[in-house]
Amino acid sequence: MASQEKSIVLCDRGLMDAGAYMNDQGWQDLLRQTDWEETELRDGRYDRVLHLVTAAIGAEAFYTGANNAARLETAEEAAWLDGEIANMWVGHQHVSVIDNSTGFEDKIDRAVQAICKHVGVASPTGHRRHFLIRRENVAGLRAMNEEKDFLLGI
Repeated sequence: MASQEKSIVLCDRGLMDAGAYMNDQGWQDLLRQTDWEETELRDGRYDRVLHLVTAAIGAEAFYTGANNAARLETAEEAAWLDGEIANMWVGHQHVSVIDNSTGFEDKIDRAVQAICKHVGVASPTGHRRHFLIRRENVAGLRAMNEEKDFLLGI
């Protein structure tokens, strides 16, 4: 049963991001095969886009596989991909670029502030909760979701 409370759904990736990982022909083939329209994917599916700039740009010392096993790209590749991903979202009405001009905690705060401003609520203050979902736990979360709604948040 769905909750009547308003919710915010945060996605680590948007569908447009996929276009940065393939050549133009591959992207056009994907759009044609799925009957998707690029403008609708970009503008109609997401109310707000937060582009958190890779640590490989401006926080290079923190771009390492030691703190992120999923990190496959070199810093140079990550910086290039970051630009490609940003380009995929050009034209969306509400894009916030969250750069590395501050430390990581402040970067997250700036992202939260952008979301709060967009939805018209005050930014939270005080205690922050962090959730890390490991791949091996995703199946369990899906099973839990079938039984009842759940919310992961900050």
